[in-house]
Amino acid sequence: MTDLRVEGLLEVRRKLELLGKRSSPAISWSINQSLINARSVSNKQIRQQIVAKQADINRELVKKNAKPSTLVGTIETPKKGRPLSKYPFTELKRGGVSVKVKPTGGRIKLPAAVVVPASVMRYSKIKFIANRTPDRRFDWLYGPSISQVWTGVRDDDLVAFAEYFNRRLLFRIDYELSRL
Repeated sequence: MTDLRVEGLLEVRRKLELLGKRSSPAISWSINQSLINARSVSNKQIRQQIVAKQADINRELVKKNAKPSTLVGTIETPKKGRPLSKYPFTELKRGGVSVKVKPTGGRIKLPAAVVVPASVMRYSKIKFIANRTPDRRFDWLYGPSISQVWTGVRDDDLVAFAEYFNRRLLFRIDYELSRL
């Protein structure tokens, strides 16, 4: 677990004591608002590091909301890599495949790879990029997972996420105090 020091926590603590029973819903609301912000900021950062559509990343960044009873909210991602066919690719004339994984770098050339059409795949509607094994089977090729990229983004922006959470929490506490 990462230790964060955020300005204004003493003020938050004093105001939470005034709220009493309403403090847990205020905290869970703040956590959920912070998760929404963290997810959108992370999405932008991830798209700066790999070539992916915003909708694909949003689908893989799963947000689990905090409840007043638990006060824990998370953003989870699948660990498995994305198929290389989800990245922009072209088939080379002399055989092989060229794939663009990073937006700033060059294309990766895979001379032994083949594009397997959807008709070969019984239950899939997308094409796959694979290598042939000596026994004529396919060895599917995967790129970096969203989880790998998101771990780096999360560590870089952790302090910013905590400061945003603190601002949202102060806003919600002031709102709840005005209702008393």
